Amino acid sequence: MFKDLRVLSWFFLSLQLLGCTSTINLEIAPPKNYVLEGNWHLLPMQSSKPPKPEVLRSRGFILSMVVEDFPLIRTQRMEIEQSSDSIGIFYDKKMYRDVTWGVRSKGLWEVHAGWNEEGNLVIFSSAKDAKAKEVFQLNSTGSELTITIEITADSHNLSLTRKFRKMK
Repeated sequence: MFKDLRVLSWFFLSLQLLGCTSTINLEIAPPKNYVLEGNWHLLPMQSSKPPKPEVLRSRGFILSMVVEDFPLIRTQRMEIEQSSDSIGIFYDKKMYRDVTWGVRSKGLWEVHAGWNEEGNLVIFSSAKDAKAKEVFQLNSTGSELTITIEITADSHNLSLTRKFRKMK
């Protein structure tokens, strides 16, 4: 009987370990002609409306706190600087975020940034009780940027799409 319990315990432990070791495969070299640098203005009619703070608090304290780490949710304008290994984003000229390609720890977050097989910039952020995925998709002319963001915190989800036009 004890032998059967040990085998069963090893089986469940193996399943847990397999579930915890997900690999994130992203390219760290930007695709050619993928230029995010510039001033971007929100297209409000083509974007999700950000939830009000009181609505977020009603959906869970952790979710309402996590959202504060993602200014993209409420920004009207972004100024993006781009180099070969990172981007810097000013949100509404108030908050700055630096994203380096590859894996990096930033405060409570472990951040994976790079390009998926479709050529979109993807940023995965994970913390103890939260995770987020941001996908930056440029249109074919580079004049419009669609960003989807999905946040999960304390078993609550938030999903938004924000669309921006590059200003000349």
